Amino acid sequence: MPYLSTLSANRRSTERIPPGVQARWTSRREAPEQRRGEVTPAADVYASAVVLFEMFTGRTPWARETVMSGARSAEDLRLPAAMFAGAPALADEIQHHIMRLGDPDPARRPTTAQALAESQRVRVRIIAAGAP
Repeated sequence: MPYLSTLSANRRSTERIPPGVQARWTSRREAPEQRRGEVTPAADVYASAVVLFEMFTGRTPWARETVMSGARSAEDLRLPAAMFAGAPALADEIQHHIMRLGDPDPARRPTTAQALAESQRVRVRIIAAGAP
């Protein structure tokens, strides 16, 4: 049975899995455990960390070669230091949140409900700080 990453929507709609072929391709937002065939809600939490990283930086955390190799580390989602130079406390809070969501170990990630609650708290702090 073909296996597709939960966030494989970034593939062109014209790409198809040949009939009868067992296929699995790597999404740039795929959690480390997905490469081992483990798909749980924690994988979606990981993907949300990658999306947040992309929103703040305008780029993906990895080069194409790294994505294809499946290598992941806890430091992958570290934001550039200069990004929040004017608001270091806010920067630390945002960084901590992204790193927590994107922990390579799914057991250390928050649950979906916890991640949403934390995201809302961080959002409120960003708005209160007047950050864009």
